[in-house]
Amino acid sequence: MVTAVVISLFFVTIIGFGYVAQSSTSQAATGPTDFTSESDRVVQLADYSMTTAIQSVNHDETLGSQTARETAVRETLIASVSGLSADGKFRGYDVDVELVEYNGEKTVAGTRVTQNQNSVLNGTDSAGNPVSNWTAVSGAKQTSQAVFSLESDELATAGDQNPFTLKLSNSSTSQNVSVFQNGADIVLEHDDGQCSIEAPSEVTVDFISGTVNGMSCSGYDVPSTIETIAIANGHNASGTYTIVGLGEPSAIAGSEVGVTSTAPSSSSADTPTGHHVVYAVPVKLTIATDHTTTTRLVIVAPGKPVNPLPT
Repeated sequence: MVTAVVISLFFVTIIGFGYVAQSSTSQAATGPTDFTSESDRVVQLADYSMTTAIQSVNHDETLGSQTARETAVRETLIASVSGLSADGKFRGYDVDVELVEYNGEKTVAGTRVTQNQNSVLNGTDSAGNPVSNWTAVSGAKQTSQAVFSLESDELATAGDQNPFTLKLSNSSTSQNVSVFQNGADIVLEHDDGQCSIEAPSEVTVDFISGTVNGMSCSGYDVPSTIETIAIANGHNASGTYTIVGLGEPSAIAGSEVGVTSTAPSSSSADTPTGHHVVYAVPVKLTIATDHTTTTRLVIVAPGKPVNPLPT
């Protein structure tokens, strides 16, 4: 069983350069292109299976505590790759995944902030009143997801001085991104320019990658590490969203976010709702054939591309 995924500077700091290899061919790697093409296929397949397993657990509303989610993730992670192996999906490779621990951590805690019921994108103050300018996460070590599905006809129009805006920032830089209507188009305007698409009834904006309904926005460039995501003019947009940041809810969820112990049930959260998720899991990955065995220490982290630790 197997995996690999992006390692941010945060994880390199935690883990260091933990790499062990016994191989008749050099597999020392700094990125996925350094794997052989076939072992890369194995890595990609196992990673997809394990990240899907983590996301499934993180969205499970029946798991009522952080401990329950962490236990379920570890069990599901192993089972997901065992199933692929039993079905012969690795085609001649023996793949093994072993759960490991760094600095006492078997899983790395994150926070998911979501609104899964179509509603105005305001926050909620301590008195329960809606606020249009609010913070989703603050002080996160990084964020891996910020995806919004927006109702086109609820967006402000061109010329409005208060369009729906996200500010993505860290301690040294920021990017402001606004979304509004302009005739038949939806416009995504950022600090370095703008792009537009013909307006369907709903648009999905990935504020991390800078895509609108899957299409890239030219010149879009967000900070490589996003620590804070703040919303301005939430009253000028309606829809749903998911934001995932690295850190405990008690540490990074904004004050206008209602924190719960469980994931909200489907279409039940009409205001910002935060809860603990498993952000990443460290594992030892072994890929073997009759002639070659390669072992790596890697991080499984949904929303991050495959990238083994460097030697």
